[in-house]
Amino acid sequence: MYSLTYKLEKIKASSFKIDYQNQVFINFDNHIGFFDGEDMKKIDKSFDNEKITIVKDKDVWIAEASTGKSFIYSGGKYKQSVNYIATISSRFINYFSTEEYFYPTIYLNGDFSISYYARVLNRDYSIVDVIAENLGYKHIRLVIDDNSFVSCGIDKIGVFDFDNNKIWRFKYSDFIKSDKAILHSQILSFNGKLFFVIDGNDNRGLFVLDVKTGRVLKKFEGLCYELFQDYEYIYTTHFENILYRIDAKTLEIEEWDCHELIKSKGFESIHDHRCDIVNGKFFFTQSLGDNRAKLGVLDWEKKELVYKHDFEPKNGAIGSIHVSETRIFVHTQDNILHIFKEELP
Repeated sequence: MYSLTYKLEKIKASSFKIDYQNQVFINFDNHIGFFDGEDMKKIDKSFDNEKITIVKDKDVWIAEASTGKSFIYSGGKYKQSVNYIATISSRFINYFSTEEYFYPTIYLNGDFSISYYARVLNRDYSIVDVIAENLGYKHIRLVIDDNSFVSCGIDKIGVFDFDNNKIWRFKYSDFIKSDKAILHSQILSFNGKLFFVIDGNDNRGLFVLDVKTGRVLKKFEGLCYELFQDYEYIYTTHFENILYRIDAKTLEIEEWDCHELIKSKGFESIHDHRCDIVNGKFFFTQSLGDNRAKLGVLDWEKKELVYKHDFEPKNGAIGSIHVSETRIFVHTQDNILHIFKEELP
C-alpha cells in the first residue's frame, strides 16, 4: 500500500514543516530549501536570520527576524509579505482557525520582548484585532469559534471569550476526585463538544463536555491514552492493544482488539503519541530502545494491518510522524526524514 520513496538527510527535528501539497520546507544554515517530491530546491530569496513558523493551507510563512516581517510562499513561489511575525504553539493550525480568521501569536515592529494574540483574516492575512498577551491561563489551547477559546492551567481547564471573561472553569481534580489529576491528552473539539483525557488515579477516563456550559456529557471509563481525530471520529487506544473509535456526533463507541494481529506482525504496542489517523487508517509507530523502530498502518474498515516498515537500527528512535492523504513523513533520531508514498491500485 505504501513504499519508501525518499530519504532526506541532515534534516534537524525542528527545522522543517510540510505543506498541504506534500512539499517539505527546511531551514538550512544559510537558506530555506524545499523538496517538491522530486527535487530539492532553494527559495529564491536571501533572508537574514530566518525561520519557518507556520504552514497554513498551501501557504508557508517564513519569518525574518532582522526586519520583523513574514514572507509567505505558496507552492515554493513568493505570494506576499506582512509586517509582523506570527507563530502558533501547535503543529495543528486548525486548532487556531475558524472559517474567517486565525489566531496566531504575533510580534510587532521586530520587538521580541512582548507578544500578542491577533485576529487575522484568512483571505489576506491582515490583522483585524490585536488581543491581550495573556489570555485565559496565559495562553490559548484551542479556538472554539470567533467568540471563545479553551485555555489550560497546571491544574485546571476553562473556556473564555476574547475579552478574557471566564465562561466556565473546572479543576482537573473535579473530574476524578484526585489531587494528582492531570490532563493526559490533546483537547479535541467537534459538534459543540470537547474531548480530553484526565488521569491521576483509577478513576481516570476520557471526558466529553458541552463546550458552552462545561457540563459532562459522557465519561468513557478507564481510557487514558492520547486522542486522534479523523473528521467526526475520535480514536484512542487502550490496554492491551485495543483501538477504539468514538462517533463524535452520537458518542457511540466501537472496539477493535488488534493485539494478536499486531503481535503476529512483530509489533509490541500501538500506544504512542507519535501516531496519526487519516481516512480510517491508524498510523502508529514503535520505538523500543533506539534501534527497533517500526511503522504500522491499521485499516479500521478492513480490520487489517495494511502496511509495515522496519527502520534500520542506525536510524534510531522515531521523533515525529506527519500523514497526509497520500504521504507518510517519519523523522528519525539520525536526522533523516523518510517519505512514504501511497501506491494506488
